[in-house]
Amino acid sequence: MMQIYANVHQISNELEESLPEIRSLWFPSQRDIDDWNTSESTLYIRRLKNRTFEIGPRLKSLNAARLCPVIRGHLLDTGTDKTTLSGTLRFSRETEFLFLFWGLFILLWAASLWVQVGNGELPWGWWVWWGILTSFFISAITLGRIMGGHHLHQGLRELKHRIETDEGTP
Repeated sequence: MMQIYANVHQISNELEESLPEIRSLWFPSQRDIDDWNTSESTLYIRRLKNRTFEIGPRLKSLNAARLCPVIRGHLLDTGTDKTTLSGTLRFSRETEFLFLFWGLFILLWAASLWVQVGNGELPWGWWVWWGILTSFFISAITLGRIMGGHHLHQGLRELKHRIETDEGTP
């Protein structure tokens, strides 16, 4: 959670005016790609259902941003000129499904290798290949979380400062 000393209307306007709205990271429209490439913002916003949104880091590559965490949340009015950005740090839904698929594939492949190597149908070298691919999978998640999380938190601090000091977009 993040406390922002501004009302919900001010924050909503700043998000709308300063952040490019991306409908999909995994299946972007030409408009999404153009907005991504022309924006100078360090963050992007993706609107979800029920006034929920995702805010993520806008990196040089849309492909790199797919593996970065986002804040999935909403704005809560907690009093006069005080708003809470309530949300959770996680990956986008599409990225979570991709990680789930990769994880299941790796586990099923390990089970298959266990049986096949144990029965002498495959050489032990297949475990090396499995280990390399598993390390790539874990590295992608870890680097995305560390590097993307850093960019996300830095962008949120800048956004908060811009809103609270009223240095928003004209």
